[in-house]
Amino acid sequence: MTRTSRIFLILLLAALLVISGSAFAQEDNTNQTAVEFASDTPDLSVFVQMVEAANLGNELESEGPFTVFIPTNGAIAGYLLEQDLTQEDLLNDSMMLRDVLLYHVVEGALDYNAFANFINTGEDITDGDLTLDEATGTVEFNSLQGEPLTVDLNFDNQWVLVNDGRAFVISTAYVENGIVHIIDDVLLMPDEAEDVEEQEEVEEAGSVLDIVEDATLDSAYFLRAVEAAGLEEQLSGVGPYTVFAPTNGAFDNFLIEQNLTLDQLLQDSAALQGVLMHHVAEGAFSYDDIAGMINAQLDEDPDDNLSLGEMPDTVELVMLDGSTLSLSVNFEEEIILINGAEATAFSDLEAGNGVIHLISTVLTP
Repeated sequence: MTRTSRIFLILLLAALLVISGSAFAQEDNTNQTAVEFASDTPDLSVFVQMVEAANLGNELESEGPFTVFIPTNGAIAGYLLEQDLTQEDLLNDSMMLRDVLLYHVVEGALDYNAFANFINTGEDITDGDLTLDEATGTVEFNSLQGEPLTVDLNFDNQWVLVNDGRAFVISTAYVENGIVHIIDDVLLMPDEAEDVEEQEEVEEAGSVLDIVEDATLDSAYFLRAVEAAGLEEQLSGVGPYTVFAPTNGAFDNFLIEQNLTLDQLLQDSAALQGVLMHHVAEGAFSYDDIAGMINAQLDEDPDDNLSLGEMPDTVELVMLDGSTLSLSVNFEEEIILINGAEATAFSDLEAGNGVIHLISTVLTP
């Protein structure tokens, strides 16, 4: 889900809560601990299973006080879909589960009023754990997991937004050992959030596979090969990648040379994967990048995947299979020559996760 869509859904949810008369609902459950309260709330049952699987019950039922951000069952279902996990995967990975849960717990009882008071007066009830970005009004504090959380307030409606709007506080309960905020999404640690944001950007701009499919019908065999080799997920990921995609004609010639049919090629996924990984490199290298390095005779690529070649006016590119391609350029026609003249690369296509060059020959390791 994009950030714009996320903000829209938050505003829609908030509007519905206001209409129903329960915007930022607060409950007094001071005869129960946070875990007991969650156990008695049907829509928090998955969270309770997570606590039990991570053996965190005793910690979260101790005196505290704690502030616990508890995602609803629907929020956790959405998180699992986003992370390509099943509930069983999550519950069986106790280390990951412990990190996820402790990232939702903070020392001290922090409700809307505590955050608002800190923003307005600087009074910190957590003995120095809260920090304020005065330019944005964002409050930052550490979770029990160790990574930071942030909170932004909407003073007009008394809304609490967590981690730059990742989650919206639906309601708050005051419990025996602190405060529970029921939220509409699972909170992501900074590295996870960055990965999700980068993946969303790829999906918006189009992956290397999306772009080559939209750009030409002459890539149909290549796309079928990627699917048969099980590389779709990888090449739809953040990357970035440089992909040399053989045209249909290039595949036709390759099949004749190898005395194969297309169906025979697609059935051997292991061999196919080896061939395709010889066509993909980490890093996004366009014609201009390659020509610029050759022109300047400078070896400036920080990832060391692209470097000046031993032969004059060439660069070497390390592919995913560990092999190296020797690249040169024809400056007049603005095309890339691969391994001397084994193949010609053209159609410099930019994608959200890299660059695609259509090529005239299937490369063999």
